[in-house]
Amino acid sequence: MAMCWREAVLYLFLSAAVWLTTQSAAGDDVSISSDGQVIDQRENRDSDYEVVKKIHMHLDDDRDGTVELKESTDFIKDELGQAALMTAKRDRFHQRDMGVTVKELWSTWSHSSVYNWTTDEVVIWLTDVVNLGKYEAQFRKEEINGSMLPRVAMNVNSILQKRLGINSDRDRKKLQLRAMDLVLFGPIALPGRNRLFDYFLLTLTISCALGLWWSLKQKKQAEKRVSTLLWNLNSAEECLQQLQSSMYSDVDLGQSREESPV
Repeated sequence: MAMCWREAVLYLFLSAAVWLTTQSAAGDDVSISSDGQVIDQRENRDSDYEVVKKIHMHLDDDRDGTVELKESTDFIKDELGQAALMTAKRDRFHQRDMGVTVKELWSTWSHSSVYNWTTDEVVIWLTDVVNLGKYEAQFRKEEINGSMLPRVAMNVNSILQKRLGINSDRDRKKLQLRAMDLVLFGPIALPGRNRLFDYFLLTLTISCALGLWWSLKQKKQAEKRVSTLLWNLNSAEECLQQLQSSMYSDVDLGQSREESPV
């Protein structure tokens, strides 16, 4: 009988441990939204995969399940209008794979640095790269982060109009293309680094301006000193000439007295 109690207690202990482990694992996939709703991150990841699949299909013109070099080239050149960057973007997208599948695109995207961007980093990109900083408040309010950029690119559930309030067709198309560019090819340079570079350029510009001002000031002072020196030289020259004239007058007077009869 005692053995049965020990087995029962052990069974209950193991069951509790398994339950706690399951809840802990599930907790990692659950979060709370800003409006208090419970969000299952596993469902988000599944839906994110479907959005990336739509992006892949957008490039896969022949619907053979892979994006070939010609298809990515046409997208970069015709839709993005970035023929100058075509080689760099195409090499980054394909790497050593001539045909990119949906799974490969998802793996690249989900492991990219952009996927883990915070809302602040997305806002920097929105302002510095897309030049649509006027929508910063909406992006912050809706907490748009890097993992949500494929939804922005494909305007899933009209997110641009309904959640972000972007009613301009031109702004929507521009934002969608830039977001798709970012998802597919990654950033050319991180926006944060661009901003640091801007600070560096600003500091350099201010330093050059101060150096130019100091040089002009020194030039004016030098010109003033030279002008004063020239005036003094002219005055000295005039004094010398007056002295010479006086001396010549005295000499002439002396000679005239010597020549006059006594």
